[in-house]
Amino acid sequence: MYLALLFEVLARCVPKLRIYDPSNIFPTSMDRVVRVDDVAYADAVLLDAYRIDLSIVEKIATEIRNDALLMLVNAVVGIDRCNDVVKQLVDRGFVRTWIPIDGGVATFAKRGYDDRFLQKVVDVWRKSIVEGPYPIHFNTAYALYTLSKFVLSHRKGWVVEIGTGLGFSTLWLAQVAKEFGSRVLSIDRRCDRVEYARSVAKELELDDVLEIVCSDAKTYRYEEVDRIVLTFIDGEKSEYLAYLEAVEGKLVDGATILAHNALSNAYAMKGFLERICSEPYRCIVVATDPAGLAISVRC
Repeated sequence: MYLALLFEVLARCVPKLRIYDPSNIFPTSMDRVVRVDDVAYADAVLLDAYRIDLSIVEKIATEIRNDALLMLVNAVVGIDRCNDVVKQLVDRGFVRTWIPIDGGVATFAKRGYDDRFLQKVVDVWRKSIVEGPYPIHFNTAYALYTLSKFVLSHRKGWVVEIGTGLGFSTLWLAQVAKEFGSRVLSIDRRCDRVEYARSVAKELELDDVLEIVCSDAKTYRYEEVDRIVLTFIDGEKSEYLAYLEAVEGKLVDGATILAHNALSNAYAMKGFLERICSEPYRCIVVATDPAGLAISVRC
């Protein structure tokens, strides 16, 4: 049931979704989904750990597009076969995210960053653990990277982040923006954090696609932003609805809203969650880490 909902949300992220699905996993009745017979033309590749032919993984890893999403279902219940698939893909430069729904889903995207970037985000993550604010889990960072690649490869516009912290999640968003020629606006009310995040972005040469502002995201005017295609919210939990209302007028149809802490702070975020789980939005909440990540699309 949750897998079908995840498929529906992902299909709404893009104008038209072309899938390569040799195991017939994807519901055939879903709108805006086109099946293709060639991996090279697919926006998403779907594989089943129970029914996968390991010899085909190398072929898919070679032929899949740099901006395509690969999803392996039954990744937990079929762990005896899944481990071999994961190793092959990671060794070939794919980023892996675990999503614990139904039989388990592993998502993969081709890595567009180098070891220097990875080492720096590890440093920022460690600094955030010590000094705060507590950063998102690495599995959620990989989900952020993978989903952002999926969205920005199909929709042109701004990425807005609310809650920069020391810049851990910001760097992942900026990296994707650099890969796809987009821009990121990140907002935090702590100016000391903003200055640190700016310095790290400059060191990684991401400052040309990233603007970090010290301000209150609820009252910021967003004048430099015209079309918002993706928003990531990780600020004060009781203010999530106000954050959404501040940017809602700039969201394009099909815009993706990602929100952290949707499980751990669900009560404080009640109004926000009710909004993104009702029309004109479609939403699923997944435990990419114990805090939970809401993935919502404006229909």
